[in-house]
Amino acid sequence: MTPQHACTTRRRTLAWAAACLLLAAPLPAAAQMTMRPTDKPVVTAENETWYQEGEAITFSGSLYFPAGAAVFFNPNEMARSGDYKGIPLYALKTSGVFDVVYVPIGSGLLKPYERRRDEDVAGSLRMAAIHKWPSCFESQRPE
Repeated sequence: MTPQHACTTRRRTLAWAAACLLLAAPLPAAAQMTMRPTDKPVVTAENETWYQEGEAITFSGSLYFPAGAAVFFNPNEMARSGDYKGIPLYALKTSGVFDVVYVPIGSGLLKPYERRRDEDVAGSLRMAAIHKWPSCFESQRPE
């Protein structure tokens, strides 16, 4: 083997070793996302007549009805999903479907509004007046 050939072989070996080390080394991920809390609602529905009268709202082509007690705004779990007559609507970040939207009503509280469902949903009895009651609970249904 000639000295020139040995030098070339050594360079190739070093180049391969360097390439393997670079590929094996942890690189900063360019696709990482940063979780940023949702901004607190500024506009609320507490003085709106549609809210005070308990009217249903429309969002994304569906009617939503007032459902349940107000909940506290959680900036890490809720994201703004739209608006109704200038009032922002929020949904849970972990929920893939807009079954429930939340309307800010002041003092850090949001009122849940639920979409009427045509099909039964397992584990959901949130809106007993709108949803069909399971037959096993029919005798316990409040009038």
